[in-house]
Amino acid sequence: MFEKVGVPILGIVENMAVHVCSNCGHAEHIFGEGGGQRMAAEYGVEYLGALPLAMSIREQADSGHPTVVADPEGEIAAVYRLVARKVAVKIAQKSKDFLGQVPDASRSPRTPEADAPGSPSLRAAIPGKVLNFPNPAVGRLDASA
Repeated sequence: MFEKVGVPILGIVENMAVHVCSNCGHAEHIFGEGGGQRMAAEYGVEYLGALPLAMSIREQADSGHPTVVADPEGEIAAVYRLVARKVAVKIAQKSKDFLGQVPDASRSPRTPEADAPGSPSLRAAIPGKVLNFPNPAVGRLDASA
């Protein structure tokens, strides 16, 4: 579904992968084991990690102190940091040309100023809004336009 709408998939993060008992610390895969890894393999994306299901996560978040703040040296915080690092690396690896995602001004009603040769900006009129885009042919954006 994400690919159909152009949302890049960075990978799979398995949430609630393992339950950690708040009394004894015993870890148990109550929803099964390895589902996130199988899904990543099936879709050909990277498995970024597994987040535990622990009462402390909910309690700390509810109190306004997420686990990485409430217990920064704890085991669960280390898991979150590891997954966050992997996500950050995947984002950095995505080199995108965001200019290609700017709406096509030619499909919107245009203002007369935008059609003038050498106009410092391209303008697309959208009901209630005017969008200014730099005109690469001119090389600058006139703030007064």
